[in-house]
Amino acid sequence: MASLPVVSALESGPTVWRPCVAFLSSAGGSETLQVLSAQKIARLARGFHAIHGKEEREAFQRAIQDIFVIHLPPHGLSAVWRQLCMAVVSVQLWLGEWTPIGLQSLQLPMAVLKELLALPAYLLFDDGALPLDSVRLWRQGAQTMVNSCEQVFGALLGPLSSGESLQVVAGWLKGARVALEWLEETETSPALKALEDQKVKLLMLAQAFPEEACEVAQQLARWPLYDAQVWPLLRPLLDLLLPLSARQPRLVPLLPVLVDLAADRWPRACLEVPDALNLQDLAVATLSHIGFSFSPHELLSTFLRESAGSLLWWYHAVTTCHSAAISVTRPVLDLPSA
Repeated sequence: MASLPVVSALESGPTVWRPCVAFLSSAGGSETLQVLSAQKIARLARGFHAIHGKEEREAFQRAIQDIFVIHLPPHGLSAVWRQLCMAVVSVQLWLGEWTPIGLQSLQLPMAVLKELLALPAYLLFDDGALPLDSVRLWRQGAQTMVNSCEQVFGALLGPLSSGESLQVVAGWLKGARVALEWLEETETSPALKALEDQKVKLLMLAQAFPEEACEVAQQLARWPLYDAQVWPLLRPLLDLLLPLSARQPRLVPLLPVLVDLAADRWPRACLEVPDALNLQDLAVATLSHIGFSFSPHELLSTFLRESAGSLLWWYHAVTTCHSAAISVTRPVLDLPSA
């Protein structure tokens, strides 16, 4: 019978939240209802502006903070605490109160800390962005993200880091890059400076988790401007990943990075800064990777869809290998040498 109020709340309008909070105030009860209740709270937090009245909003914020603590691992369900992480961060962004500073002092489980750090970039700049109705909130979130990179990268690239840590770093790089559209341009990027400070740890993690490191490399390849900061980060990361990708293309999925490089930094390296990339390793890895990934027709359609310029630079890879007399394990097409 205790579940009847929450079932009724789940069937009611989107702003009915108190029965869901009451149900989650204890760790017991139906796991299905716990998950559904957490999902409803997260949906309401994403549309926080729909809650009318200052007192009601404050009560909602206090309530989700209280139940968030109750459902932390190892006892809480992952499907519940992840939704509550979404609710906590969403409300903070709506109120202009979000900051990652101080999260480490809460001694949260590492999985929860990573989730809380991964969400802001998603909620601000990704497909799941909040419907914030204020330019001030967008700019404030963007500025906080950029200013917090030093602390966040230091936390993520610490002793307990994993491949998931690199994925969160990639998300922050994307967020900091998109944030440039909302902020005034500066001579240097705080995000790239923060990552440079952690470069040794970054490369150590990249060697252990090359698949996730590809996501970091892709975000660096997409970064506009700030060449003086990007190249010293991108070059050693690619020097590590390209040979691995050439030997194990199925295990090191570098194709998205190669496509983004071909769209900008690869041609610019050839024309402007030849030492910025190891062009021979880049060529070998390109041919090896696409040779194991595509049939000829799939190859052409993929590169033409992603970027017409990519096809030109793929031919450049063939030319480089031919001119250096480098054999590739499985050539995709029988192309003439240039």
